[in-house]
Amino acid sequence: METCKVMVSSGFGYAIIPDIVSTKAKIYRLQLRTKHGEPILRKSWMIYRKESLHLSLIKAFVIR
Repeated sequence: METCKVMVSSGFGYAIIPDIVSTKAKIYRLQLRTKHGEPILRKSWMIYRKESLHLSLIKAFVIR
């Protein structure tokens, strides 16, 4: 993902990447929408151990 962001930032094209990856990048961002104007969203699933929730990296991806 980092390589992709650098290439886009350097003007080598465009990319479709998750919003969480592009938030700090200095690139133009556009929310994809359906022809009716609704945002295109994707659900993600993750299996984790409850003991892992003390790790900030895991906690950032878990929605309770």
